[in-house]
Amino acid sequence: MTLINRSEEITILYDEVMARKSLFFHGPSGTGKTFLCHELMEKLRGRRVCFYLSIRAYSSLHQFLSKLQLAVKSTTRIHTNVEFQLRAFFDDNPVPETVDEKAFTQWTENLLVALQQVSQDFIFILEDVDQFEGKEDLSKLFKHFFLSRNSQILFTSRLFNQAYSVEEMKLKSLLPKQVTTPLADEDELSELIEFTRGNTAFILDIIQQMERAKCSFSTAANLVMESQQKVLYAFRHRFTDLQWNLIRAIAAEEVVEQPHSFKFLVKYQLGAASSIERALGNLTSTSVVHKNEFGYTVSNIVFLRWVQWLYSS
Repeated sequence: MTLINRSEEITILYDEVMARKSLFFHGPSGTGKTFLCHELMEKLRGRRVCFYLSIRAYSSLHQFLSKLQLAVKSTTRIHTNVEFQLRAFFDDNPVPETVDEKAFTQWTENLLVALQQVSQDFIFILEDVDQFEGKEDLSKLFKHFFLSRNSQILFTSRLFNQAYSVEEMKLKSLLPKQVTTPLADEDELSELIEFTRGNTAFILDIIQQMERAKCSFSTAANLVMESQQKVLYAFRHRFTDLQWNLIRAIAAEEVVEQPHSFKFLVKYQLGAASSIERALGNLTSTSVVHKNEFGYTVSNIVFLRWVQWLYSS
C-alpha cells in the first residue's frame, strides 16, 4: 500500500485557518495542492462550512459567479439550517446576465452579508486563481472578503501573487521520507522523487504502473511516458519550430542559466539570439517555461520528462 504523508502541511494549514487567517497557498503544478485542500476540508468538518471552487480556464466573471453560486448551493444542501437561511438571498440575488467588476463585488458583498446572519463560520477555497482566463484582476475583487467576521478565503495557485494581500504559504515538493511504498527500496524511492521532482500526481502514476506491471521504477516510468505520448505529441503542434527546438534544448539541459548565450545557441543550432528572445518570451508568458533561482526550465515536469524521453537515444 502506497501512502503519501502530508500531515505536517495539513496541520499548518488547519492551524492558520482556525486562527481565522485568509491565505495564499501556492506550489508548482502537481505538488498536491488539490489533495491538501480536500484533506483540509475533511479536517475542518464541523468547524467550517467549506465552499470549494476550481476556477481553472474560467474566461469571464459571469462564469465565475455562476459557478460560485452553484458551489455555495451544493454545499449548503448538506447544511440544512444554512440552506434555509440563504434561500431568500438566492431568490433576491440572481446572477446578473452581465457581470462587470462592480456587479461582481455587489453580489459577493450581499452573499457575505447573508452569511453573517448565520451562526457558523465559512471558508471559500478558490483553486487555480492564476489560471483565470478573463481580463479582470481577481486580486482586486476579494478585498471585502478579508473584512468579513465569519468568512475566510484560501487561494491556491502555482505562483505567489503579492497583490492578494494575504499571508503566503508555499507548498514544497514531496520528500522521499513522505512517501511509503513496498514497491521501491530506498534508492529507487530517491530516484523516483528526483525524477518527478516530488510531483504528487506523477509519483502516483508511476507507482500505479509499478503495481500493475509488477516492474521496476525505470520500466514504469517508460510505460507512463508511452501512455502520455498521444496527448503530449498533440500538444507539440501548439509551438512553432523555433519554440519547439528551444523547448527540446532546455529539456536536454534541464536548467539553462543563459538561454541567449552563444555557446547554448550554437550547441543546439538555435539561430539568432533575437529570435530566441521572442520565442522564450512566448514560452514564459504561457507558462510552458519558467525561470527559477537556477535558470530557465520546462514548467510541467511530466512534459519535461516526456520531451527527454521522446528524444533519448
